[in-house]
Amino acid sequence: MRARARSHNSDLEAGHAGAKIARIGTTGAGTKRATTWERTMKRLIAVLAASLTLGVPTALIPVTSAQEVVVSSFPSLAIIRGENIRLRAEPAERADVVALMQRGDEIRITGEAVAADGFDFYPVELVSTGQTGWVRALFINPRSITSVAGATLPRVEVSTEPIPTATATTNQRPRRNRNAQEEATPTPEPTAAANDREARRAQRQAERAQRQTENAAATPTPEAQPPATPAAEEPANVVPPVTATASVAGSGPATSEPITLEPGRYRATVSMQATGRTRFTATLNGPNGFSEELFNERIDTPQAWTAATVVRIREAGDYTVEVTNAEQAWSIAFEPLPARNP
Repeated sequence: MRARARSHNSDLEAGHAGAKIARIGTTGAGTKRATTWERTMKRLIAVLAASLTLGVPTALIPVTSAQEVVVSSFPSLAIIRGENIRLRAEPAERADVVALMQRGDEIRITGEAVAADGFDFYPVELVSTGQTGWVRALFINPRSITSVAGATLPRVEVSTEPIPTATATTNQRPRRNRNAQEEATPTPEPTAAANDREARRAQRQAERAQRQTENAAATPTPEAQPPATPAAEEPANVVPPVTATASVAGSGPATSEPITLEPGRYRATVSMQATGRTRFTATLNGPNGFSEELFNERIDTPQAWTAATVVRIREAGDYTVEVTNAEQAWSIAFEPLPARNP
């Protein structure tokens, strides 16, 4: 009996131990499966968050240019920035040059921009001379753009009033009888507008003739006095060499406005009011990857500092000055030098 009791107790203890082992095994497997599922979900959430984070900036952040020119209506008035800016006959980088414009010249933008040679060209009219052509958007000061569409509307209505009045005589005779005085008043307006246009045209021609006379008087060489005969033989896209001094200015590290330089030798002179120990570094950048360091000087004492160097330009185009080390206002003048004798 005692042996049977001991055997029965052993069987019970073995059964309890097996149940515990089964419970422990089941709990461990469930915990392991739960941990694996949580890791998988965490990885999936991390991948989704990374994809959303990488996708949002490229889709929502607009990329714009600091020098972008936006014209909302036509025509619009604007101001040229830069010196010796070419007014071209066509929207192309190699098109014929109609005139050279300077900083501050007023232009009238007459239409949408046209993309050509990697640039945007706007059709414009030079207000001072009436000459028309195309200019790159880079040389238009975006802050000076002013819409004049509202001011031109009355002129268009006056010039086109005679056309609708002919049809109105047959369809709206009763209204003319009741408002005869109101319709009689606009009749002299086309004559005034025509006189105004003729006066402006005459003024432009007079200013153009005066400018040509001043340019002819400014050239001291006797060969430049009779330009009529050689002018007909020269190609249309030949631009006379620039004899005036071009200059740029800025304050601290900055990139200047573009200036147009013709092939030749120039004396570059920099001026700056140094207030203490400082360094001045300037580089001239141009077309086709042209880059030449002009100045890299150290200033030890406060002074009205100036320096000069000579640079050779081999290709005509638009050039800018990049100043990297400066703390005060500065200015650089490019003075053409006479050609050396062969």
